[in-house]
Amino acid sequence: MRRPRSKRLFTEYQQIKKYSESEISVENINLEGDLRVALIFPNTYDVAMSSLSFSYVWKLLNGLPKVRCERFVVENEFSKFYSLDSFTPLDEFKIWAFPIHFELDLINVFDFLKKRSVAISWEKRSDNDPIILFGGALTYHTPEMLFLVADVLIHGDLEEHLRSLKDVLVPQTRDKLLAHFSKLKGISVPPLNKLETEPLVAGDINTYPPVSPVISSRAQFSNKVLIEIERGCVWDCNFCELGASRKPARFLDLAILKDLLRIHKNVGLIASNVTDYPFLNEVLSVIEKNNVHFSVSSLRINKLRKRFLSVLHSQGQQTFTIAPEAATQRIRDVLKKGIKDDEIDSALFLGKEAGFSNVKMYFIYGIQEENEQDLVAIGDLVEKALKVGYKSVIASLNPLIPKKGTAFSTRTIQSLQDLRRKMTLIRKSMPRQAKVKFEPPRKAYLQYILNQADFSTAFEVLRLFERNENCRFSDVLSVFKH
Repeated sequence: MRRPRSKRLFTEYQQIKKYSESEISVENINLEGDLRVALIFPNTYDVAMSSLSFSYVWKLLNGLPKVRCERFVVENEFSKFYSLDSFTPLDEFKIWAFPIHFELDLINVFDFLKKRSVAISWEKRSDNDPIILFGGALTYHTPEMLFLVADVLIHGDLEEHLRSLKDVLVPQTRDKLLAHFSKLKGISVPPLNKLETEPLVAGDINTYPPVSPVISSRAQFSNKVLIEIERGCVWDCNFCELGASRKPARFLDLAILKDLLRIHKNVGLIASNVTDYPFLNEVLSVIEKNNVHFSVSSLRINKLRKRFLSVLHSQGQQTFTIAPEAATQRIRDVLKKGIKDDEIDSALFLGKEAGFSNVKMYFIYGIQEENEQDLVAIGDLVEKALKVGYKSVIASLNPLIPKKGTAFSTRTIQSLQDLRRKMTLIRKSMPRQAKVKFEPPRKAYLQYILNQADFSTAFEVLRLFERNENCRFSDVLSVFKH
């Protein structure tokens, strides 16, 4: 591609080139199709490359014979948007596909579309506009807001759609593409009044093993090949959409994983809970035998074992992460977390025995059944961790956000006033040595609104974003309350 002439666009071009040059190709991906699809991650490059799904979906789409899929990221200073793969400008792509995993991703999509002078609402787009396509985690229990924005929604696991997409994703007019999309199961096409509610879920993850085809030093797991070893979750926590929508849990075949661990010496194992993998001891043996350096995404407190933690620590990791969610048994039972007090104690002691000097703990607050004693107990549990001997204890606290598809879907988020009052109680209970991080209540409330708004409210919220250059939280809140 020819170098941009303006200084501003050249700076943007150079930044994308810098990102691209930081990458290491794990697998050769052919970019040869005639139908150009832009896969746009609605966040920064660092966040995008920390997501296995971003590069994995890119690989799957480029496996379709007529598709040329290229990757884009969304950063505030960008205006032209160049591909990471060929530095081609975004406006040369006919389909803009966004993986939507979190509600706040939608805000980034709204801002992005406005910056690119594309209508946020599908009903205001013309034949000259790109097709806006949504996929990702939010399509399993789709918030109404998505149906007002996307031209096409692919619900569920992309692997289950590949066979039918093969005949649809070919060069043709916008109208014909939408018409052909509308004939497929598990795909919504709101402009043609076709709305689906049931996602397609892959029966296994072995046909297309989920492995990142490209890695970056800027990812959370720096320069690690990401391997998804579990999809879904075996547990049934009342607050969690993952366990509610993606049953049964599916595990990567042990033979496939062993082969991958013989090839790749620096990996990140991705799962809802890595410790739920049924062949974990065999995996540890392969890791030790082949000198594989590994990191993990999440651990289940009552499935931790000393050998696993010892191997993890032997590779230089000083911090391990657990999620008690609540500090009292009563509230954990409300959450249906399935963890006992003595199991939390055991996990803390096992981590210290394995040599970890730091522990990070996740908690949820803002639950209607909790009282002051339940909140103060969070500080007591952090104090206990310090007494076990950890040099650093990080407590990360998030308000309960009732979401579609979960057992708590009919609940309402607690008021901002109540959440702030509870934040104050928790903060006062914390020992001085602890590091305490709260998700801002306003951010949690906005997630709740975007997830739970009915069509009427979603329509009004959308209009706010369309009319206002900088839509304020108070404006969105007023519409939702009304």
